[in-house]
Amino acid sequence: MEPFHQDIYRIASPPLEETHLEGDDIVHSFGFGYDHLTETYKVVAVFFEENELESEIMVHTVGTDYWRRIEEEFPGLPEDNSGKFVSGTINWITFANAMWYVIVSFDLGKESCHQLCLPAELEDGFILGVLRDCLCVFSENDMFCDIWVMKEHGNEESWTKLFSISHDLGRNPPLYISEDDDEVLLPSFSNLVVCNYEYICDMVFKIFDIQNSRVWMLPKILDEPEVYAESLISPCPLY
Repeated sequence: MEPFHQDIYRIASPPLEETHLEGDDIVHSFGFGYDHLTETYKVVAVFFEENELESEIMVHTVGTDYWRRIEEEFPGLPEDNSGKFVSGTINWITFANAMWYVIVSFDLGKESCHQLCLPAELEDGFILGVLRDCLCVFSENDMFCDIWVMKEHGNEESWTKLFSISHDLGRNPPLYISEDDDEVLLPSFSNLVVCNYEYICDMVFKIFDIQNSRVWMLPKILDEPEVYAESLISPCPLY
């Protein structure tokens, strides 16, 4: 057996110009993805002035030596410091001016933003992720953690609740769901757990519990596991 090895490639980008925003409470968020229209990779940087809810969007096309400022403002304040790449777009859960959370989706081809509604049944405490190349939302309620998937990107009517996971398994988003929807892989405290126990609740969605689960201990240095795929699209930011 050949020894396992992993190559790490770093893509250099030109220095990012200082933002035109003023104030001491400026924060930023980044995204990286593939533009199918131009067949190029792009980096998106969004700057925010928290108190005034003002923003600027900068785009760098990999292979060029400059950043471009987009005239459009980013609507709201994102929850994460990195966006999720799906179907030619970079997506953030964002606290909007309407005092509610939405998904802001930046189209890499059109270089413009549009907003997507979250499932109406969501309660407080949710995380945006990607499963099966679809946007997903991991949401907590009093009893379970629910997994929602947008099966058709951009179609808010395609939100579908796949599973509810017992709090006994922790409160972390899943890493993988089987094609037959009968097993889920998720980090649970310091373990990796595959759950294949299910029962039907009101004939609507499946509840995964701790019974009949396979558990693996994670290395102590690995606090937040990620799904590995050979791609230029990084699943997590490098610090």
